[in-house]
Amino acid sequence: MDAHYQLDRDLLNLTSSNVNDIVVHLSYTVYLEKEKLMYRFVDTLVTRIPIRVQSIDSYATLIHFFAVKSTKFTFKEKFKSYLLDKIFEKPYIDFIYNKIPLFATLRQCIKLKVFANEEIRTRALEDFSFTSQYSLLKALFFLPEIESQQCNDILSNFVSIAFKRSNLGINAQFLESHIQNLTENNYSLLLECIHSGSFYNDIANSIKNDDINQLIHLTNITEFDINGRVQDNLFEHGLLCHSNPTYISYSCFYGSLKCFKFLLLNNADMNITDDQNGFCPEHYAIMGGNAEIIRIVNQRRFDTRCTLQLAVLFYREDVFEWLLNTRKISVKNDDENFGNVVHMCSISNNFRALQHCITLGAEINDQGLDSLTPLQLAICFNSKECIQLLLNTKTINLNTINKKQHTALHVASMTGNCFAIKKMRKKECNPNISDANNWTALHFAISTNNYKCVKALLKFSDIDLSKKTIIGETPMLLAMHYGNKEIIDLFVKLNVLDPNDKSNSGVSALHIAFSQGLTDIIKYFLSLQNCDVNIANSMGQTPIFECVSHGYVEGLKILMSRNDVDVMKKDIFGQTIFTIPKLVENEEIVSILKNYALEHKIKI
Repeated sequence: MDAHYQLDRDLLNLTSSNVNDIVVHLSYTVYLEKEKLMYRFVDTLVTRIPIRVQSIDSYATLIHFFAVKSTKFTFKEKFKSYLLDKIFEKPYIDFIYNKIPLFATLRQCIKLKVFANEEIRTRALEDFSFTSQYSLLKALFFLPEIESQQCNDILSNFVSIAFKRSNLGINAQFLESHIQNLTENNYSLLLECIHSGSFYNDIANSIKNDDINQLIHLTNITEFDINGRVQDNLFEHGLLCHSNPTYISYSCFYGSLKCFKFLLLNNADMNITDDQNGFCPEHYAIMGGNAEIIRIVNQRRFDTRCTLQLAVLFYREDVFEWLLNTRKISVKNDDENFGNVVHMCSISNNFRALQHCITLGAEINDQGLDSLTPLQLAICFNSKECIQLLLNTKTINLNTINKKQHTALHVASMTGNCFAIKKMRKKECNPNISDANNWTALHFAISTNNYKCVKALLKFSDIDLSKKTIIGETPMLLAMHYGNKEIIDLFVKLNVLDPNDKSNSGVSALHIAFSQGLTDIIKYFLSLQNCDVNIANSMGQTPIFECVSHGYVEGLKILMSRNDVDVMKKDIFGQTIFTIPKLVENEEIVSILKNYALEHKIKI
């Protein structure tokens, strides 16, 4: 882990003053030479940006070097593609604020011409839903690349009644009042908001940039409240700055020493908490990591609640050691909202702090954020070193379920974390545990069309391929429904595909094969001795009905060429394939049926 630790050091310490030196240093490391390590580099980069938001421009410069300028780096296209995959990866839990600094970094990369508009447009609209906050957020940040009538629809949905009543309500009000000029002048206002991390808040911007002269100027020309708050806004880069912190807390987060001292000298109240987490200046000072600010705050007041958690989340190692050794804070302390310190280690992949906490007896199976265990959180955030550490700890319980009745293996399958699946296969992990809908990890992997995860799960020696969902679908039936030929082929190779396997509604694998037009699988099924070509679903319809209903000409020809297919089979409504209304939708189907009826003297 030492090489990865050094990578962490470089990425965490990146600033505008040292970015060129760090780029040169990284260009001589193994991360440019091996594809596998390039992926690890991206994984680490994407998890570090949200906790070092002051360096967003520097991260964009770093990405630009590897994606465009470097002459040594041979994986540029794979690097760019994987980076976009990770940035646009849908979060397992309903927490979207860590995406904002990532999207802001990506906007800077677009400005540096790292990515083409079409690449961004495709990702921004992938799996888009107007009812999803995450979908609307990513679309909003990349409206210039979408460039269509959809832009107005996206903005309109942001200001809908539903969103006004949500935690994004204040942002909906802003968008509603600026909905016209956001898209004017090549989206200049939108781009300015994204880059600055705020909308029309000069005080917040002056504090963020530690511009003491501007702050003093603003206090003289406005009705300035020394205990005022930085109101939540959709563009705020700070991971935990969406809780309306006071000005002095905000200065602590951004390490703005001059502004902090000015506010303190003007009697800013240090006892006022933010609106959501109950955090005071000391909490924001730990996030910001400025030693001088922490020292001053500590002399005046210091609420130790959740301080260890914040220190590991934001990789403030010196502060972490100080809290442990001087403040004597226990690693077993738990917080209602943030869980224990192990949960935060798992989110941030702070594996060195995690190792220390485990040595000190920290609980590793407790449920924290969204009822997830440390291992489940590590999987969600792809914290590979923490996953390994937790799995190597003797007291780990792999089969703990969260409030959604998902185990760590479920979470790994849903998030496409093949690394975690492979590691858990070597441990005592039960692959057959079902959630409330009787879905196993394998069902989830199939539903996300993740070939690698399905392949990894099928290697579990005790996996039960007959497990059915609440509607009676086995993993094989689900794979047929999704029509992923690569995944279906895995079941073919295992010789477990049963054409007569039925769901609760009586739909068989053979029905699905014909409805999906899976010609190769159909031929495979028909070669099996046990294949029932006249198997009926709950509506009394056989596979040949699927051919007619879905206009599958080749399938119809295959079945009508066989002697064992009952072409006169009636469904529960008394209809045959010659009389069902949908046959008129496809002229070729109509022609085949008419010719067959004429040849066999069937009245239709």
